[in-house]
Amino acid sequence: METSQNVLVLWDIFCMLRGYKTKLVLYTYDSFLFDWDENETELLEKIRDIFKKYKLNIKEIEGYDYNFRETA
Repeated sequence: METSQNVLVLWDIFCMLRGYKTKLVLYTYDSFLFDWDENETELLEKIRDIFKKYKLNIKEIEGYDYNFRETA
């Protein structure tokens, strides 16, 4: 059930990101990793809206790589 829901989430994200530089680069069963273009800040709220649409909990972490993390 969770996987089928995440396929819908992924579809919405891929459709929304079409034409942007920001990309979804990694998905695990409960995590989505984005390569974020800093000039596309308007996408953050759109991505949040997709997660809210499916009633998913959101925890955001920002960093330059896996060694540098900063809670957003």
